[in-house]
Amino acid sequence: MIARELDPATGAIRLVLTPNSSLTQAQARLLLAAMAVAMGTIALFFTALGAWMVLPFSGGEWLMLALALWWVQRKLSVIEIITIHNSTVSVDVKRLASEQSHCFEKTWLRVERVAPVRGGYPSRLYLRRQRTSLEIGSFLIESERDMLAQELRQFL
Repeated sequence: MIARELDPATGAIRLVLTPNSSLTQAQARLLLAAMAVAMGTIALFFTALGAWMVLPFSGGEWLMLALALWWVQRKLSVIEIITIHNSTVSVDVKRLASEQSHCFEKTWLRVERVAPVRGGYPSRLYLRRQRTSLEIGSFLIESERDMLAQELRQFL
């Protein structure tokens, strides 16, 4: 997802890139709680019938679901902020606890879209200047990546 902001004081343009996420952390917790109730009820029913071996498998399934949701939420916590000033372009990448900042002079900076080697894979979008390159928007869908490339070319 691409959000555009304009700083009226400096005239800088900010593009905030975030992955598409239809499930918030609160909704993930609610889903886990609902699944725990449903799986626990089913497991206790079968335990009451004498099939006690259902309990560890039900707990294991819930744990795998919790780990999968944790991994997805972790992967979706990335934010890339591209700030375009009059003479520089800065890219701030925030992933979990780490934060990286890259700054490029606008002179000779170009936007390159690299086609995939094999079909079915996404293209890649790079900011390049001389020998320095930085991939941006790796989590965007193709149409958003195309739109981002067009906007960056327009602003540069």
